[in-house]
Amino acid sequence: MAFVNEWISEEDMEKYHIREIREKMVADRGRPDWVRDRERDMYLMQVNGLGRDNEYETWLLYARGKYAAVRMYRIGGDIHEDKTEDIRWCFQEFDKGLFCPFPEPPREELPAMFRLLEEALSVYGRRGIRYSGDLVAFHVTLEFEKK
Repeated sequence: MAFVNEWISEEDMEKYHIREIREKMVADRGRPDWVRDRERDMYLMQVNGLGRDNEYETWLLYARGKYAAVRMYRIGGDIHEDKTEDIRWCFQEFDKGLFCPFPEPPREELPAMFRLLEEALSVYGRRGIRYSGDLVAFHVTLEFEKK
């Protein structure tokens, strides 16, 4: 199975403690949704952000029992005639704020984590299950903020 966009079910809200996480991280997105791979027990959920280019957002990546709270922003994208879009995201940092209960992942896990982020965001596309446009496929590139 692969990542798919879904509304989060009541059963999954309890299983993954989504209400508690959203409360701790001050989630402000209304009805909770995610992009999820059931078979690999992974999900990516936007915690907060307005979804505008160049404004950072906080996302929570869960993979096999481990969490990473990621701050990143969408740089932009290019729409093609075949109704696909290339989207560029910029990784800013791991969320270390007062409301984030998750530690920064170990350095050796970062390459795999960044690949998962690109994979999940490519399915999420513009707005996940909330998207109602006519684009049919997305390709995401994750870039890194220069410090």
